[in-house]
Amino acid sequence: PVHITDMWLGSNYLNVEFRMLRPFANKHRVSLVRNTTVEAPEDGYIHLEYRYNNQNDVSSYWDYNLVSFNLGNEYKEEYKGLKVRINSAVNGERVLTYDFPEDDQSKTIDTKNEYMGEEIR
Repeated sequence: PVHITDMWLGSNYLNVEFRMLRPFANKHRVSLVRNTTVEAPEDGYIHLEYRYNNQNDVSSYWDYNLVSFNLGNEYKEEYKGLKVRINSAVNGERVLTYDFPEDDQSKTIDTKNEYMGEEIR
């Protein structure tokens, strides 16, 4: 299982910090996708899913990792932000919402109040 410990926007990237059981031989797959099998609500947000596939290859050793997904320029003026569906081993399945800043200064979102301790709460 994957334990998502933090998630934030920085510049044009969605950054995810997570813990996972290390693989023995196969690389694990981390993805950020649009689920095209379900219709996304028209609420002004980009709807994405964070997916983690351990390829059925895990050890008993935990490791911290960080992945950054380039969002490109897709968000500019067209969307209010992101809604990201996650499935964390600790917090289960839920949707996290991130609003884009209205100006072009800093694109970093403060997540201090959203995350507590080691896992998303």
